[in-house]
Amino acid sequence: MTEFKERFRKLIAVVLSAGLIVPPGGAPWLWAAEVITVDGIMVGDDEVTVKLSADAQHQSFTTANPPRIILQLSDAEYQAGSKILEGQGRFLKRVRSGQFQRTPKMVSRVVLDLKEMVAFEVIKGDGELKIRLAGGGADRAQQDETPLPGMTQVSAEAPASEPAVAPKPEPIKEDSELHRIAQTGQVIPTPTPPGSPAPTPAPAPALRPVRASR
Repeated sequence: MTEFKERFRKLIAVVLSAGLIVPPGGAPWLWAAEVITVDGIMVGDDEVTVKLSADAQHQSFTTANPPRIILQLSDAEYQAGSKILEGQGRFLKRVRSGQFQRTPKMVSRVVLDLKEMVAFEVIKGDGELKIRLAGGGADRAQQDETPLPGMTQVSAEAPASEPAVAPKPEPIKEDSELHRIAQTGQVIPTPTPPGSPAPTPAPAPALRPVRASR
């Protein structure tokens, strides 16, 4: 009986020693994986913010028909409450979220239902993940405020000035006397200034006698 107790004590000591020296990755039954919680879902103008208790491993993918963006969070337990939220903005139609699976590991998903497929980016922050749709929200506001090349912004208070119209030239009045002279070819005599002597007429050419031929 005493020998049996001694062997049992040694066996217990060996088991306890093995549990202390085995690394965490080698004994999953001794150490449970840390589970991150999804604490909140916030919907903005063409963007969604996922609040987390800690940084989580994630991956994103899309479906074309219907157009959707799926954000998958590994080792994450969903505790955010409401699972269906109305979308906002130009492209975001609806947001659905919840616990996708519990075994063999916890997986949570956030699904963005879109009005049409659009590019997106996932921005990692402190305890959150933000999904922003390209061309919507802050991107669209910035594009609206930036004038296109070659365009001039006109203030709504001051109307644009109308282009100046050149005055029409007045029609030239025809002088009836000048018109008559131009038609007949009559030469207009040069007027003599007052007090000037009258012009002397040119002398007539001298006549030579003509001899009769013999």
